[in-house]
Amino acid sequence: MCEWRIAVKIIGKKIKEARKAKKMNQKSLAEGICSQSALSNIENKNICKDFDVLVALCDRLEINVEDCITEVESQYLDNALKKVNALCIQLKHREAYQAIKQINFSQKNVNKELISKFLFFKGLTSLLGNNNQEEALNYLLKGSQSDQGLTIYNVLSLNAVGTLHELQKNYSQAKVYYDKSVQFLENLKYNYPQEACRMFYNTAKFYSEIKEYENALTYSEKGLEVARHCSTSYFLEYLLYEKAYNLYKLDQPAKEDYEQALLFAKYFQNEGILTYIKNDIDTFFRNSTKENQM
Repeated sequence: MCEWRIAVKIIGKKIKEARKAKKMNQKSLAEGICSQSALSNIENKNICKDFDVLVALCDRLEINVEDCITEVESQYLDNALKKVNALCIQLKHREAYQAIKQINFSQKNVNKELISKFLFFKGLTSLLGNNNQEEALNYLLKGSQSDQGLTIYNVLSLNAVGTLHELQKNYSQAKVYYDKSVQFLENLKYNYPQEACRMFYNTAKFYSEIKEYENALTYSEKGLEVARHCSTSYFLEYLLYEKAYNLYKLDQPAKEDYEQALLFAKYFQNEGILTYIKNDIDTFFRNSTKENQM
């Protein structure tokens, strides 16, 4: 309740309009709910210190409380991007792309870090949800730029440019961006563990793609170390899966890590990565000569 109250502004004129439509004065509306002065502050100054009071007033006026509040623009944008991020985690990039298209905001009302966060997700979803590489590159390059020191989302955009080049099979350029992003990440990783885990996974996956399994394993373990240090489960199933895959490719025991990856993928109901884990287990263990490793 408190977090919601902080994140919204009252639209006092909605209360006033509804009250007048019912031909009520302030005294009769406020009776048994709040003082008349508190109601006046709500109607004329958009100030409400107790959200429960607003709910009670709306109930008496028979209007929806949602119609009487508006999110602070920065909070609105941040909440919208959290929903986009949740879809990306589930590999639902097409849905994420559609969701971010609905976001409208004024740049002058939000800080630069939040703008760079928007540009990162706009670029990422354009790339993975709409397969528009030109549009994606435009947003990601803008998102990677900063005139006041790099933010975590500038670094994420650099990492995503690596993903774009990887998809184009331009591996030399991809390596430049992946390496640069994790280099910048080193001093930020414990302050932004979720984003760090995302980038370490992306980088590990790239090195696995080009069959540099030792490097892939190193970045998987870097991500897992951040997850342990910061007690976060963000991207944990992905990092465990990537670690298990590269252990297998390096002819090292991989059963335990695959089992952990499977467990967390099931727990988080992440059907996207779960399919890959199950397929690997079937291929590598049940139907291979390495079955005795289990």
